[in-house]
Amino acid sequence: MAQLLIGDNYNGVLICDRYGAYNILPLEQRQFCWAHIRRDLNTMAERSGVSAEIGQALLSLQRQLLIHWHEWLDQQISRAQLEAITTPIRQAFKAKLEWTIELGSNPGENTLLARILGTCRTLLTRLAGLWTFLAHPELEVTNNTRSGRSDPW
Repeated sequence: MAQLLIGDNYNGVLICDRYGAYNILPLEQRQFCWAHIRRDLNTMAERSGVSAEIGQALLSLQRQLLIHWHEWLDQQISRAQLEAITTPIRQAFKAKLEWTIELGSNPGENTLLARILGTCRTLLTRLAGLWTFLAHPELEVTNNTRSGRSDPW
């Protein structure tokens, strides 16, 4: 279905959720909606124990990222500064995902931790799609707009 809507020669970048139909495009042509990702992270953070720790850590990094993105939108920082400031945030996000996955679960396990590990694995394998907006200044970070401006909060 997505192929019919997008066409065979699409060369733009989509801001989208992680729905599998969009996998017809390489990650470089997809910016995953941070509002959708935030929902997943909130779900983790609202649980208890290690799930809450993981969710809160990732949410904190997401907030930092979006604060700096808004600073760039408001012309408080340059594009080069945005890229430099977000580098350690991106590295920490990736490291937290990797740390989480190392906790491990058994194949076929249907526990809360196994589901969180699955979400983190998915994010890690599609990591490039989280940062596409940095290579394309015209992109928003979400597919949710309010008053013509993306509202990731």
